Parts: sequence; C-alpha cells; structure tokens
Amino acid sequence: MEPHEFVAAHEETVRPLMTEGALAWWGLNTTGEEEHAERSREIREQVGKIYANADDYGRLKAWDEAGEAGERIGDATLARQIRLLHLDYAGSQQDEETIRREAELGTKLSQLFTNFRPEVGGEAISQNDLLKILTDGTDSGARREAWEASHAVGREARADILDLVALRNETATKLGYRDYYQMSLTLSEIDEDDLFATLDRLEELCAEPFASAKAVLDEELAERLGVARDDLMPWHYADPFFQSAPPSGGVDLDGVFADADIADLTVRTYDGLGLQIRSMLEGSDLYPRDGKCEHAFCINIDREGDVRVLCNIAPSERWMTTMLHEFGHAVYDRFISPDLPFFLRRPAHALSTEAVAILMQRFTQDAAWLATVGGVGVERAAELAEGILARARLEKLIFVKWCLVMCHFERALYGDPDADRNRLWWDLRERFQLVKRPGGRDEPDWAAKIHLAVAPVYYQNYLLGELMASQLEAHLREQSSTGEMVNSRAVGRTLVDRLFRPGRLRPWNEALERVTGEALNPEHFLTQYGV
Repeated sequence: MEPHEFVAAHEETVRPLMTEGALAWWGLNTTGEEEHAERSREIREQVGKIYANADDYGRLKAWDEAGEAGERIGDATLARQIRLLHLDYAGSQQDEETIRREAELGTKLSQLFTNFRPEVGGEAISQNDLLKILTDGTDSGARREAWEASHAVGREARADILDLVALRNETATKLGYRDYYQMSLTLSEIDEDDLFATLDRLEELCAEPFASAKAVLDEELAERLGVARDDLMPWHYADPFFQSAPPSGGVDLDGVFADADIADLTVRTYDGLGLQIRSMLEGSDLYPRDGKCEHAFCINIDREGDVRVLCNIAPSERWMTTMLHEFGHAVYDRFISPDLPFFLRRPAHALSTEAVAILMQRFTQDAAWLATVGGVGVERAAELAEGILARARLEKLIFVKWCLVMCHFERALYGDPDADRNRLWWDLRERFQLVKRPGGRDEPDWAAKIHLAVAPVYYQNYLLGELMASQLEAHLREQSSTGEMVNSRAVGRTLVDRLFRPGRLRPWNEALERVTGEALNPEHFLTQYGV
C-alpha cells in the first residue's frame, strides 16, 4: 500500500466516527444524559483500537522517517499528513483492555464534571452563583464554604484521575518515553526543555512585579473584606484557583455588561473584523440550564463547517470575555480552507487556536472596543483606560503564575508516582502564587481542576498562547491603518489568509513565523505588560 492510499482508506474509516463522536460529546455536555455518555465511550474505544494498530503504526513511522529524509514521499502535503498520523498512532499503541479502561474512565470523569453542582448551605448551586459569592461576598465564613464546595469534586475525581495517570504512563514507558508528560509534549511538537526554559524565564522576570502587584491587591481585599492582610486565605480571592484577578483599582466592568446582550456584542465584534459568526451562533448552546455542563468550549463537529460553542452566559465581564474567547476558536476552525485534506483541517496547534482565542478575549480590555462595540462612549472609555491597563497587567501576572503551578504540578503528577500530591499542590501554590494553604487541610484540591481529568498536558498551551497572542497583536496592529484591532477588516483578512486557511499544513512555529516574520518570542508579551 502506498502512503496516499493509506491516508485515503484511513480517512474513510475514521472520519464518520470522529463526527459521530463529536456529536455524542456535544450531547453529553448539553444534557448530561447517559445515552450520550455511553455512545461517547464506545466511539472513543473504537477509534482507540484503530490507532492502536501496530502494523499501521510501523508503516507510518517508516514513511514519516523516509519522508523527512526526502527519499520516499516527495509530496509536502502528503508528508505532513503522514507525519501527523504517525504522531497520533504513536500515542495510541495500547492493548484492548487499556483502550477500554481509558475510554471508560475518561467518559466517567466527563460525566462527573458535567453533572457536578457545588453545595452551599445544603443546596446545590450553579457555578455562576458560586462565583458571585466569591466575587461579592464579604463574610469570610460564607466565602470559605463556597470555596470548599467548589473543590469538593476533587474527592470524587481523584481515584479515577490517578488510574488514568497510571494507564497513560504505562503506554508512554512502553514506547520508550520517561512518562506520559514527556510523550504528550513530544507528540504535540513541543520541546520540553524549551518549554521549561521559557517557564523559568517567566518565573524569574515576573516574580518581583507579581509580588508587588499582589501586595496592592491584598491590601484592597483586606480592607474590603475586613480581615488582616496576613489572614487572607484562598477563599478571599474571587476565583477558586486564583487564576484571574478580581475587580479592583476602580475598574469593575461587570457594570458595563449588566444589561448588555452578550451574544450580540460578540457578533458585532467579529462583524467588525469581517468574520461572520451568525451561523455558528445559531448552532451553539449559550445559556445555563439544568443538566448542562457549566464550563465553556468550542467544538468542530465535522471539519465541514459545523462549529459550535457551549457557554453559560450571565451578564458579566467574565462571560463577555468567555464568549469572545470561544468564538476565537470558532472562527479559526470555520475559516480553515475546505480544500485542505481532512487531516490538515485543524489549527496549526492547540496553542495556536488558544492564541487567537486569547487575542479576541482581550477586546474587553481595549478602550477602543469599549468605546465603540461596548457602547460606553469615548469619554468614559478614556477614563477607564489607565485602570484597564493596570488591571490587564495584574491579570496576566496572575495567570502566568497560575500556569506555572499547573505545568510544574502536571509534570510531577506523571513523573513521581509516590509524591504526596495534596501537599505538592499547595507547595507550588505557595511558591508561585503566594497563596497560603489552609491549615490542616489534606484534600485532593488539585483533582478539582477539570483539565487534569479530561484535558491532560494541555495547560502549557494557554501560556504559550498568551505569548503568541501578544506577538500576533503587535504584528496585526501594524497591519491596521489606525493601529487598532477593533473594527479592522485588515486584521481579519490577515488572520484568515495567513493563519486560519493553511490549517495544520505547517508546524505551529512555522505557521506563526509566516504571519509575524519570527518564531515565538516572549519579548512581545513582556513588553506589552511592562514586565
């Protein structure tokens, strides 16, 4: 069998399964119903068995290695498909029992996080209501109850996550990798040494600015909540994981969006860039209800244009930001060229689509966007601009520190089976976030973070996406006649033509260089946020 024949036959086999699996996943997250969970599990297992075929893996490996040497394939587009299929197969070399067990555990954890509702005062409440307590509440006891409730899912998820960790590590070591963490980075075309060199650089450069900014934030929180600064605990921050900044410094944009039509503002934002999202909006599920997943995501159902977003909109800055973010993923998926082969109709990398989503969510911190699309007016936007810039800087410092926690923890999660993970979690949070661990607490708080359960070894993509977003923004502002991103058709055209349409034809750093003229450079992020 020739390489092109294999690719064609493989597409015919897996393409309908991938579409059906995406629909089952959508059904599970929009309803929480068992039938969708079971079908999702069945398809995961079925696809897993296809990619576990050792003979096909050997064939792809040989073609890929020969193709890189220029001795076999001679077609760059076909060679790229072979390369990506080789990487996909490499991470799936498992026996049938391991495939079955991973599919079962993955589906079980997805159901758990979809259906989980924290209990406060003996009653189940929504995630939106819980965050309102942590944002607005002034009673430390009530805040602590809400915070502990938000982490209660960790006790239920812990054992299954650890079982998955063991299964994933078993696969990785059989293939000659140190552990699953190393394997995942390698197979996603990220160099682990380069990644942690970047993390170390960010840790060093952000340490003093973060400590100074957090000291100011802590003073504000202590005064507002009526506690001593030294007595501030994790539940005194607005986000359960302290991964985002609370309203502070006189800039509270929730009021801007209190009576806003969040979906309409999202449409107007993308219209201004020449990126029409109405058809995707119609197929999406945007408002909260019982039985529905309370998180947010974008899903490309068929790589033919059926792109959907799940959100749980409430009138707040958080959900305005989230809608812009998720539809950033959506426009990337939607505008990938349909002329590309099926296996290349994906973003260049997960971090590439995260970069675009982050770029779009930043509009809520853009005075020009607030003045025009946001509707606050030029004068009010100018009044807010300085506070918004300070708030954005604080947001990014906080998020960098949170990503350092997640990346270091997850590498240790797979790298040290005997670690006291409950303790390690708080060691890292104290080290990077300067947040006190609750006295005497020995709970699997780490297992409450959904990504460790259902999106393993993914968090570095958010951080690298932040760096890439700043690099893209610096370049795109140069393309705009006004120097502004908002309402710039030139920005939209550049993104579509140079980043979206080529899909996964090139590795992510090459794709970025094609748009900006350079490989990933953290200096754009550091300069933008004054670090």
